[in-house]
Formats: sequence, C-alpha cells, structure tokens
Amino acid sequence: MLNIGIASVILGVLGWLFHHQGMALSQLWQLHSFALVFLGTAAATVLQFPMRQCRQVVRWVVVAFTSSPSIQQELHGLLELANQHQLDGVDALIIAQKGIKNSFLKKLLGLVIDGADVSLVKTSGEATIRAIQQRHELAIFFFEQMAKYAPGFGLLGTVVGLIQLLSSLTTPDQLGQGMALALVTTFYGILLANVLFQPMAGRLVVLDQEELRKNEMILIGVLGMVDQEPTLLIKEKMEMVIHNQPVVLA
Repeated sequence: MLNIGIASVILGVLGWLFHHQGMALSQLWQLHSFALVFLGTAAATVLQFPMRQCRQVVRWVVVAFTSSPSIQQELHGLLELANQHQLDGVDALIIAQKGIKNSFLKKLLGLVIDGADVSLVKTSGEATIRAIQQRHELAIFFFEQMAKYAPGFGLLGTVVGLIQLLSSLTTPDQLGQGMALALVTTFYGILLANVLFQPMAGRLVVLDQEELRKNEMILIGVLGMVDQEPTLLIKEKMEMVIHNQPVVLA
C-alpha cells in the first residue's frame, strides 16, 4: 500500500504543476471518453481470455499489493525448522506444519512427513514451482494485453470525435476546442496503459521473480533437511540462492 501512496503523491504533484502552468485539469475530465477507453479495453480483454481467467483479476490485484514475508524471514524460519528437525525428527515438522501459511513449504513438509525420499521431494517441488510460474505468467500477460488495447481505444475515440467535429463544423473558431475534446480519449488511452495496466504487469513480474527465488530457497532447505545436512550447510546453500549463485540440487 505504501507504493500506491507514493505513486499518488507523485501524480498529485504532476497535476499541481500542470495546473500551475495554467492548464485546467477539468479540461481533461470527460466521462464518456474515459468510459469508451476503459470499457472498450475491458471488452476486448474479455473476448480474448476465458471468463474463468477474467474472474481472477481482483485476486491478482489483491495479491500484487499484499505484503508477504521477505526471503530473509523465510530463511530464518526454515533454519529454525531445520534445527528442530535435527533435535526432534519428523514430530517437529508435524507440529510446525499446522502453523505454516506458505502453501509451497507446507506441501513439501507434508511429503517429508509422509516419508518421501529426496528424489520425490525434489521432483514434486520443481513441478510445483513451474506450475506457479505458469500461473503468474498468465496474470502478467493479462495486464500486458490490457496495456496494448487501451491506446488503441483511445485513438478510436479520437477518430470518432473528429468525425463528429468535422460533420458539425460551421466556423473555423470551433476547430481548436473540438480538437482538444477529441484528443482527450487518446490521453486516457495512454494514461491507463502507462499508469495502470503496464505498471501492474511489471509489478507482477517483479513479484514473480521474488517468489521464484523464495521457493527455490525453500526447496533447497527442505532437501537439506531430508538429507540430514548440517544447519550451517543448509544456510549457506539458501544464501547462495538469495545472491543468485547456482546451487547443485541432490
């Protein structure tokens, strides 16, 4: 939510600067122009994507702006779990699993509790990571497509406005004001694409990369626990993931 606040302040400052230069912001507010661009973009997106995917939009937005434990917090939590596992065995994992919110870690611990070997845990973890990435790529592609559609509908609105202007033009004095109104839809198309849709896609890309590294680190940590590796070695391997250094899995 802090990101939204900072972005809102920056946009507010820009709006004040434009207003200070003599531009009336009310000139940029045209409800029908905004509706044409936004609803047109939404309609094109709905035609491209199945409804089961379109219904995920709200969840994607919520996830994008919901804070989650950092990779360092996950590392410390996993190290504590590894220590408990060395002391108490599988019983420590059974107790810890009930309070774990990370679904990926919870799944891996379930496999370990059920007696899965290193190969099975590794295969299942890597498959889950790929599935998570595919789900994220869909969300990213969704907002990227909206960013492509919005300027097109802005231009469409401008063309429609120019047609109406030229068909009803009686004096040259009307040309300037009419052109200004017609170009507002292009403004909305560019604004929505570059201030809303494309930044949302970019944010999801960043979060996807963060979660990928986090899940890879968790997988390495759990594999180390299954192999009965020392906690110090597990920590070193997980820190290598954090610093983007290659780690050879078992």
